[in-house]
Amino acid sequence: QDSRTMASNRFLALFLTCLSPSAFAEQATSVPDCNFSLAWHIPGFADSERLDLLETLITEAEQKSPGAKDQHRYFGADKSKVGHTVTYLHSVADDEVLLDLWAAAAASDEGAKWNIMSSVDSKEERLRLRCFEAIDYVSSGDGQEANIGWHSDGHTLLTTAIMLSDPATDFEGGSFEIRRPAATTPPNDCGSRLAPDGSGRGEASAVLLRGDALTWRGWDEHRVAPVLKGRRRVVVLEWWADAEAGQDAPNQRPNDSLQGWQLARRIDPRAASLP
Repeated sequence: QDSRTMASNRFLALFLTCLSPSAFAEQATSVPDCNFSLAWHIPGFADSERLDLLETLITEAEQKSPGAKDQHRYFGADKSKVGHTVTYLHSVADDEVLLDLWAAAAASDEGAKWNIMSSVDSKEERLRLRCFEAIDYVSSGDGQEANIGWHSDGHTLLTTAIMLSDPATDFEGGSFEIRRPAATTPPNDCGSRLAPDGSGRGEASAVLLRGDALTWRGWDEHRVAPVLKGRRRVVVLEWWADAEAGQDAPNQRPNDSLQGWQLARRIDPRAASLP
């Protein structure tokens, strides 16, 4: 068997023994830590075997489709920073892999009480894959910071990031930050804060350890703080209700659609980034 088939078989074995969404409840935390969740943090979602398999998938994607590797991307107002590189992984992700990783999004949807899956009125086992990426933030070492500005994921319903790097040894900086207008965020005494730029937005942040998973709704603005040293690598999956990004899809992130925006607006009418 080639390494890609072996990875898929091992992912299937993991999936068959995977915890149900409710089983993550004891270890998961809301971001911020209150009854209103901007993001949902699951410590240790990916054990060492799952992390090894994710790294295997990245290697397989790079070998199968060189054009999928190291695409540079910038978000936000300041594009003078180093930004980050992306390797698309959908070409090596079969349905068993995606079902296994969907567990983090499903658990977050349940834990945060977003009710995304029930709002979609789908009879499928999971939402459809919009994109599946490995993202690297690498400090250049010459004073420039690997950075990504404030942005949203459009009408992506749920975005999940799984940390592959160890912040204790691999990089410095790089915390995850998320915000909404102050009128729709919880008060400061439950872990959020007002933005220092005076915009009136409420912000919250999370530090991910190796193996942690973090999920948020795509239309909530977020960013990764500057990586000051080393390399920060995450695997990111975006889930939506539009067409599935199959193994033969182009190495790019699909565009938003009017239908997708309309669905997101119905789910969360107060979201500031929705048109």
